[in-house]
Amino acid sequence: MQDTLSQAFSALADPTRRSMLERLSRNPASVSDLAEPYLKQMSLPAVTKHLKVLEKAGFISKTVDAQFRRCRIKEDAFRDVADWMEEYRVYWEESFDRLEEYLKTVAPPKKSKSLDGAKTNPAKPSPGDARTPPGTRKGTQKAKTSPPNKAIAAGRNDERSNSARKRRKKNADKSKTK
Repeated sequence: MQDTLSQAFSALADPTRRSMLERLSRNPASVSDLAEPYLKQMSLPAVTKHLKVLEKAGFISKTVDAQFRRCRIKEDAFRDVADWMEEYRVYWEESFDRLEEYLKTVAPPKKSKSLDGAKTNPAKPSPGDARTPPGTRKGTQKAKTSPPNKAIAAGRNDERSNSARKRRKKNADKSKTK
């Protein structure tokens, strides 16, 4: 048997059930009233199964009034889910606050204007700057170039392009001799 929290999240996982809960949050409704918007996509027994899942999870209660079955949201329906989520919300907010404080200590300062009014860019290292990227000499940066094709980038010759080049040269030589 599943625990109540697992049943609750399982029930909330389906968009049809979530929309039924949204409808019931406004006011109680009969099963046929709840089923009406879904009858083009599913049968009445399928809607009833959705309602049974919501009832087992503790989100709704059904009452029988003559031939009508009325559904309503239970007042404390979402308490367990909200309590569980609150613990994690607090945890993640504290984690993000700690991350924000850490990033403030390691991030470069924002752009500012120098005394003469010109904008400075502290993110771009100046010669002799301690933030010069590793593998570069101070004051210079390696130019990033992209190789002309993947074969050169991999450090091997592309045999097909070489043979095609030789064929074109051979055909050009034949046409010159004619």
